Amino acid sequence: MFLALYIIAHALEKYAFKGVFHITPTYALAVIFGLVLGPWKGALLGFISDVFVNILFRGIGTWMLEYAIVLVVIPFLTGFLMRLFSKDQSSTWFFGIAFLLVVTGIFIGVVIANYNKLPTSEGATSLKKKIPLNIVAGISAFGFSSIWITTFVLLVIYFKTYDYKRKYAVSLFFNILITVFVILVIVRWLWGPYAYITYRNRYRNANWKVSEWYVRFMIPIVFKGLLEIPIYTIIIFHIYPVLTIVRNKVLYESRKIATY
Repeated sequence: MFLALYIIAHALEKYAFKGVFHITPTYALAVIFGLVLGPWKGALLGFISDVFVNILFRGIGTWMLEYAIVLVVIPFLTGFLMRLFSKDQSSTWFFGIAFLLVVTGIFIGVVIANYNKLPTSEGATSLKKKIPLNIVAGISAFGFSSIWITTFVLLVIYFKTYDYKRKYAVSLFFNILITVFVILVIVRWLWGPYAYITYRNRYRNANWKVSEWYVRFMIPIVFKGLLEIPIYTIIIFHIYPVLTIVRNKVLYESRKIATY
């Protein structure tokens, strides 16, 4: 079932979500792998899914460790972080806000330092395809502002309410938000530009220097990530009860098999 869903998500990513607003639903599904199966089994399924999709869509000859490792890291980090965050919610609020503050500050610094360099669209077939900087800045400002406003609203509700169910829902939403945010920062914003440049150099006969083009690819990846984060968070939050049922069923079947 999970493998079939991954194939569908990859097909959508490949044929439907193209161009400037290329997004990665496969990453959202990898997060679900980690939520349902835990860090280790989720990471294994992510690896198997990546290999299978490469064979099906591109051929095993184009398999890249730089991209395959992403589908291992996402489920592992998801399972690990969600378990960690659920142990101490106060520490989770502190970590989440501190992480948001650091990432926001670094991104503003990077944009200011590179304001005269128009970012290049990820997936561009040539370096002539550009994304206007005002679009990047506008969407990025909107994205960061939305995340910050959401965080403070959730924080106020969490510490003001005495309703256990509401407090749990707020903490769960924030935990999912921060987990998705941390994962996209690591695998998309930081690792993504390097992986893409490596791909172009290896399979498209490019000769792009990482030091020269890293930031130019990173900036559009960041602003697209800011569109993905709230979408993935809302979807995962609303289907979380279903994911919990599936996870419990998987655990039950695993324990039943282990007894034989």
